[in-house]
Amino acid sequence: MNTSIKKEITHIRISYKDGDYSNNLYCSEIVLINGETNSLEMNFKNILKSRIMANSNYDLNNLRNNFDSLEKICFNDATISKILIKKLKQNEEINVRLIIDKTYNLISQIIFISKEEFILKIINH
Repeated sequence: MNTSIKKEITHIRISYKDGDYSNNLYCSEIVLINGETNSLEMNFKNILKSRIMANSNYDLNNLRNNFDSLEKICFNDATISKILIKKLKQNEEINVRLIIDKTYNLISQIIFISKEEFILKIINH
């Protein structure tokens, strides 16, 4: 069963293994897919289609080019956290799909920091 968590623009922060980071990235839709293994689908297509080259476009290109060194994705969003806290367990392993120009798949561990903040720590690309 799919649960649309947020269809508004959501600000996220990305960290890479080499210490680099992106803090201007926005995701246009987030969906939780419940099944044998829970999945979180993040859609970046609206940013990709944007005609204005902004920081978010730059950070999105950086994400695509450095996908293999992605270390964690951080959220500070009470709406998303509230739903995920009810549906997922602390440190639960989940699949993550990043939809950009193609679909990028990850396996991550969800770590709830507070009622508003959580991290997707990347386990496998």
